[in-house]
Amino acid sequence: MPRIALQETREPVTTPDRLAGVGTIDQIIADIDQIRLLGAEAVVLDPFNGDLTEIRQPERAWRTLAAVAAHHRSQEGR
Repeated sequence: MPRIALQETREPVTTPDRLAGVGTIDQIIADIDQIRLLGAEAVVLDPFNGDLTEIRQPERAWRTLAAVAAHHRSQEGR
């Protein structure tokens, strides 16, 4: 199962070398949708990017994970 290192940004990331999971929540959701289209039944979402100060404020990571989960739940009913 693929692992995506999440890194949500306020503005879209438009560089050609953008990694899956990096960008706005819409970009992240589109990345996950593409991975699912490639056949992945599950994806590990890792909000820790190696910066220890991130663990002092986990709220942003939880918001990103919650947004992705909400999108996934809304897609299940289709």
